[in-house]
Amino acid sequence: MTGDGKTAVRGGAGVFYDRFADDNVLDLVELPPLLNTYTTNYTTIRDLLASPLTATPTAVRYFPTFVPPVVYNWSLGVQRDVLWGFVADVAYVGNAARNQLITRAINGRPYGYAYQASSLDPSNVVGGIVQPYPDDLLRSYRGYGAITQREFSGDSDFHSMQVSMNRRRMSHGFTLGLAYTYQIVNKSLGAIDPFVPDNRARNYNSNGRRPHTLTVSYVYDVPRASERWDNLLAKAVLDNWQISGITSVMSRPVR
Repeated sequence: MTGDGKTAVRGGAGVFYDRFADDNVLDLVELPPLLNTYTTNYTTIRDLLASPLTATPTAVRYFPTFVPPVVYNWSLGVQRDVLWGFVADVAYVGNAARNQLITRAINGRPYGYAYQASSLDPSNVVGGIVQPYPDDLLRSYRGYGAITQREFSGDSDFHSMQVSMNRRRMSHGFTLGLAYTYQIVNKSLGAIDPFVPDNRARNYNSNGRRPHTLTVSYVYDVPRASERWDNLLAKAVLDNWQISGITSVMSRPVR
């Protein structure tokens, strides 16, 4: 780039389409009519066999329109041959995921529902306290359990600055590499709660992200002992040893 053969600019971009995982389809085999669940209310062990059973299936359904999940990747970096055989690299790397599969609960129960007057069953009093109706009678779709709708509306964004310094070859039996990454991750891939006013604010977060990561790698060839003690024992036991390792230091996760 600068005419001296020591600087290079590299960049790239790509678009990658995917499909949803097979496990999301296999979940359907555990639903009615292949699997039925029945419950009974207000009974005892003695009267259990004579109690009426109520089917309360849990359902999973899909958004009717399939939108292929897609991920956009891009990067732009500058490399420079600096002093003592080291090559410095500074790059911006990012990606964006769109149309990702997420879940939406459409038959949940509102917070505090058991304490509302409309939820109490006057015929069911225990210890002088009126008990609420069974959960499945207080849902939007009464008589059913949880109903999960899966849709392709999740998204996430990743932005990072990546800086590295690496020695291209061994010098005096030693080489060293340094890499530092600062990253920002935002995602909206969690379950959608119908009783939260702004699910995007609830899910679009950086939970678990470690903003700073520093990694040091090193390789050191231990000098041959046979160069000082020229005997078979030194050559067999003390020659050709190498010390290497990778050390990583990370900031604590963002909550």
